[in-house]
Parts: sequence; C-alpha cells; structure tokens
Amino acid sequence: MTAHALVVGAGPAGTAAAIRLSASCDVVTMVEARPRDGLKRTGEHLPPAAVTEFAKLGFPDLLAEECHEPSPGVRSLWGSGFAVDKEYFLTLPSSGLNLRRQQFDEALARRAERAGVGVQFGTRLTHLQRDWEGYVATLLGPDGERTIHADLVVDASGRRAVASRHLGATRSRYDQLVGITGRIDRLQPDAEIGRVHVESVEQGWWYGVQFSDGVLLATFMTDVASVQQHAARASGLWFDQVRASRLLAPLARGGHWSGRVDVFDASAQVLEHDAPRGFLAVGDAAAAYDPLSSWGIAKGLRDGTAGAEALIREREGDANAVARHRNAQQRDFETHRARQSDFYRAETRWPTSPFWRSRQGVWQQRSA
Repeated sequence: MTAHALVVGAGPAGTAAAIRLSASCDVVTMVEARPRDGLKRTGEHLPPAAVTEFAKLGFPDLLAEECHEPSPGVRSLWGSGFAVDKEYFLTLPSSGLNLRRQQFDEALARRAERAGVGVQFGTRLTHLQRDWEGYVATLLGPDGERTIHADLVVDASGRRAVASRHLGATRSRYDQLVGITGRIDRLQPDAEIGRVHVESVEQGWWYGVQFSDGVLLATFMTDVASVQQHAARASGLWFDQVRASRLLAPLARGGHWSGRVDVFDASAQVLEHDAPRGFLAVGDAAAAYDPLSSWGIAKGLRDGTAGAEALIREREGDANAVARHRNAQQRDFETHRARQSDFYRAETRWPTSPFWRSRQGVWQQRSA
C-alpha cells in the first residue's frame, strides 16, 4: 500500500501501531517529544494473563530482558482490616512480571526500528491540519522545524491527545486522580520481593513493589485536592502516607529516600471527536483509565495493533473500519468504568472521605 503514516507518541500503543503499519505502508514515521534517554516512566506489573497476552500479540521478546523480575502474586488490604494474598502459582503462567519500564521502553523502540519505522526522539508535533491529499504535520526536533505530509495519522500521545486536539477534539474527564511515585533504596531484600502490594487508605490507595536490588517503588493514588492541601505538597503527602501505610511502611523501614517524587496524571478520560478519514487515536489518547481498572501495557499494545489494522482496512476500502474500532474503544471504556466503580464501592471504611465519596456515587463528567 503506497502511504506515509505518522505516529505521534512512542509508548506501547504508538509503537504497536507503527510496527503494524510498517508492514503495509511505504514509510512510517514515529515521533516522541521526550529524548530517548528521557522516557523515565514508573515500572508496571504484569499479571499472568498479561504475560500470555504479550505472546498472543507477537511481543514475547519484549519481556526477555533479565532486568524484569517475576512476581509471586498480590497482597491487598482493601475493604476490610485484613490483608489478602492472591498467589499466582495456581495459574498459567505461574508468575507475573514486574517491568523495569525504562529498559522495556528501549526494547520497544528497538523493535520498531527493526521493523523499518523511522523513530525520532526529542521531536514534537507543533501543528497538524488536513489538506486535500491527507495531513500536513509540522514537527520540531533537534535539527529545527520541518513539515511532512502523511496519508495516515495515529495519535498515541497519551492523555494530552496532542494530535487529536490539533484537529478540534476535546477530552472528557471523570475525576482528578494523580499518582505520586517515590523510590526507596538500600533496602535489605526479603521474602516479599516481587509481590505487589495494594492498600486503600483514607485519602486514596497505594501500589508498591520491592525489587531484588533493594529498591522499593511505591505510588500513592489520590486527588489533586489532597496534594494542594498538604503543606509540603506532593513529597510531603507521599512521605506521611507511606509512614502510615500498614503494608508498605514495614517494607520501607531502614531504606533511603532522596526526598524526590514524580507526579503524573492518572484521571479517567475519553476523547470526544468525529475522527476524519485516515486518523485514529489509540491508547490513553483515545481513552485513559484509572490504574485500578487494569488498563496497562498489554492493552495498549493490543489497541495500537488493532487501531492500525482498522486504518489499513479503511484505506483499502472498508469505510466503517475505523468507526467500528472507535465503538469498541468506547465499549471497553464503559466496561472498565463500571468495573472500577465496583472496586471503589467495595471500600466503605471512610464514608466521609472526599476521595471515596466522589467515587462511590454517580460520577460527574466534565470537559477539559
């Protein structure tokens, strides 16, 4: 198929889309605003089902790095005062996997390059518009500004949905959730290595895991208002909460914290637009879920691959291919919203907490 495809964003969804498009398009360009060594995302846990999904999608090699570590299961303290363990040894495969995200992202980029994708880091989209032939994109990179013409465009730029908003799309947000991630070093590894810890508390919930090198990565999910109300903002809130955590405080004891945290948007949102021909948003750009709803890397890879296939079918004459995929994205979003609501309603210990009250009633949607 004679076509030039532009993919905006080099995360899992964007890379999967670029790889699939490379099998059908003459030229595929993938741009990522951050530098190649600047893709420092929080690690992610893959349950056994997600590990299997990687193989089904044709990406098992991405999990082969020795830096990734097996996980025996999940310990959760949610909805009651008792911790409950879910062991993976009863499933196939018999363990999950805790990813070192920086190494995983580098493996993704190399996979795309081997497929013939032109990967350009440190390059951002500054303008996008349609013309009678397709799309005209202005890119700003290390060598300055340039313009390219593309027949197909995939927006995989995450929650910011950069390409989509250039074409007039809006985002509907359902909450103000943020994640605060801190790293504790110099811990003595113990029997809990690799086990994921999930704990609900009055102002939100925790997700943490300890690696074999004595590093504990812990993320506190809360509302923007909780951060703004704390005298020391995000770092102070994270530190106070980790000290009070029943599951993570024992793991963190004796370790070293630099005082630094990373804050990221974790709100649930969906893109609202009528996609023009030859254009599609995938991954978090199309629909971003609360992390509790398990929208993760495997789903990003699947959505990117399926979205690229829909664009190819549309270009080959199936006028409804992209619309069908967008409908599937919307159905998945609604399904996960319902599942997420069930999880939050299961926690009833803090009936006056603003965090929990806002998630146990009817969600109010707003546009951003």
